[in-house]
Amino acid sequence: MTTRIPITELIFPEYDDKDVIAAFDYFMTFMTPDQWHKRKQAIEEYLSNFHSDSPPLSKPVSDGLLLVIEKDRIGWYLYLVHCLIHEPHKYEYYQGARIVPIFKRIGLDIDLLPSLDGLRKKISDLIKKRPIEADQILFEFLAALAWKRNGYQVEFLPEEADKTPDLLVRKEDKSYQVECKRQQKSGSYFYEETLLRQKMVHHIIPFVLAHNYLLEITFHVELKTLPETYLIDLFRLENSKIKEKNWRLSNEKIEIIASTFDLKMINAQLLKYHIKYNSPQLLELLAKKPIDYEGFTVALNSTGYHVGEGLANNRYIHKITNAAGIKCTCDSLQAYVGKARDLDGLLAKALRQLTLPYEAVIHIGMETFDGPAVERERLKKIVKTIESINPEKTRLSWLFTHFFQSYSRSNQEWIFDESVDVASSYVVPITPLPKNFLVIPEEADIINNSRHWDRPLPQ
Repeated sequence: MTTRIPITELIFPEYDDKDVIAAFDYFMTFMTPDQWHKRKQAIEEYLSNFHSDSPPLSKPVSDGLLLVIEKDRIGWYLYLVHCLIHEPHKYEYYQGARIVPIFKRIGLDIDLLPSLDGLRKKISDLIKKRPIEADQILFEFLAALAWKRNGYQVEFLPEEADKTPDLLVRKEDKSYQVECKRQQKSGSYFYEETLLRQKMVHHIIPFVLAHNYLLEITFHVELKTLPETYLIDLFRLENSKIKEKNWRLSNEKIEIIASTFDLKMINAQLLKYHIKYNSPQLLELLAKKPIDYEGFTVALNSTGYHVGEGLANNRYIHKITNAAGIKCTCDSLQAYVGKARDLDGLLAKALRQLTLPYEAVIHIGMETFDGPAVERERLKKIVKTIESINPEKTRLSWLFTHFFQSYSRSNQEWIFDESVDVASSYVVPITPLPKNFLVIPEEADIINNSRHWDRPLPQ
């Protein structure tokens, strides 16, 4: 039988970020209350099926999209913001950290929205006809606001049978056609590696769980070069070395550092605080550090309770009897290169959209969830791709590449980083966008010449 406690037993401060609230309320004007209720209900039915009552094995946080409702992505994003504002006991921290900063930016610019020609139709289409395209359309929205903040008149262009750019922007006697492209969060290499890692981990979970181990595993070779049973075979081979509380295995392919959980301390924290399943609070307790781009798989034998009604992402942990935590990284150069996605395909598509008789600008947005080493390899590819563009064969005069990263911490719901690279066909370029950040306010004190993946991770 499911144990429940009323929402009133948890003390959540009233959410007071007026910018996020303003942006959420603006989007809600595109639906009736009944239409939103039906979409919200469908999302919660999906979440209820996704969350079983006592799953010993959770999926890794690094999956990233494990909770996304693909067919109604904008509904899912609105649901995340709704929960943060109105039902925080259901809020999903890691996904919310990607989305709430976008609503924050929109809310900061709420007074600019009426002056964006064609915006209401764009959002109406997103809500009613193109919900799966939320990432792309929100990126266009952010780019339009950036041009507006820089003093331009901005018009969303209608989509025609023939290819056209997304925006037309004007200031004084200067006009630009603007095309926006948003890269998917993660590429095929990432998902293939994640699947292989999950299969490997599946074989050793019973042993790790029985001994309450936290394993830090670093693969020195690509996972696809190893058999699915590599970890369990290694454990059987080295059986005599892995019965202690702390042990270490190392060879040319892998390094494993094992320690045991302090369940007495962890359970004391669970007894003292309401700690949500798969929240940053719980994962930091288990991993002994914040979780970002590592593959972290958790298995728990635990008791818990649900807060409020239903099963929609509202499970909290009361006591853990056994725990397994497996953090995996891969430091193979071949893996870094495999995960480092170029922008050549997106750039080629964007160039085909530039059909108006004006100078052209392209914005490309991408997320940097694979770690600093991967981003450095990706930057090498991007530089080569940009250098290969022949400016005499295209109207392209400016290319803005936007890199985004979100984090969630036990003491902070979301943290957002952004870096921008600018390329131009001009010999002496004078940027049309002096303020070129799309999400982070221009006055933010983190803005400097370094890219965010070269800075220390937030604590």
